[in-house]
Amino acid sequence: MVVDRIKAELGVEMSDFRRYKPGAYDDMMSSFRWEIPARYNIAVDTVDKHEPGRLAMLWEDWQGAERRLTFGDFKSMSNRIANVLRGLGVQRGDRVAVLLPSVPETAAAFLAVYKVGGILLSLSQLYGDESIAHRLSDSGSRLLITDGTNRPRLEGMRDRVVSLERVVVLQGGKALVGDDVDLDAAMQEASDSGGVEDTAPDDPAQLYYSSGTTGEAKGILHAHRYLLGHNEYELCHDVRGDELFHSTGEWAWIAGIVPGLWGPWRYG
Repeated sequence: MVVDRIKAELGVEMSDFRRYKPGAYDDMMSSFRWEIPARYNIAVDTVDKHEPGRLAMLWEDWQGAERRLTFGDFKSMSNRIANVLRGLGVQRGDRVAVLLPSVPETAAAFLAVYKVGGILLSLSQLYGDESIAHRLSDSGSRLLITDGTNRPRLEGMRDRVVSLERVVVLQGGKALVGDDVDLDAAMQEASDSGGVEDTAPDDPAQLYYSSGTTGEAKGILHAHRYLLGHNEYELCHDVRGDELFHSTGEWAWIAGIVPGLWGPWRYG
């Protein structure tokens, strides 16, 4: 059997792949019903609903230093960033871009945009300046959250992105320019409590862009309910609440954030 070969060659236990008895998939298919709630927000479904003390992330940097963060930590951090955004005038339906590496604060920034009812535009650091400028301009992003490393990249494109009103910088240091907002300082002053915008499943939440292989990259709008479309995740990965899930994909991509973060977090 393939399972036995994998066990022998890789030395890993694959018995879990036999958990479902023959016919179990057909039974699940016949009994499945979509259950779409009247009100729904990705931030609540992935973080806020969980026990605050439950471990959410074990993050390690390039030097091997570790950070352990609970769901309560992410709820508090995202509330602070959400309140910073509200203080800067971000309103429901505003496009907010995030250009950050995959650090805990990035996940909190994503959640914060959902919480204020904004539309998240996640930008990969792998994009060239031209690709970033196009996405910022085409989306009509009002605000960008970035860090000190990526901040200098904006200087050559600000005149092209006329919609961009403010830049919020994480660990900005000397990279801060003009009226940039120091996110670290602003978070310290912001409240860690606050409500979540009352969103419906069909309300817009995320703007992903196509690759632009045959022309200009085009924005594809996703509603909050898009995460509900990944219910099969539980079966694909057999996610259980007491396991660690190794996330390696960059969170700017839909193929990185859903399988690598929102999926495991939905199941605690």
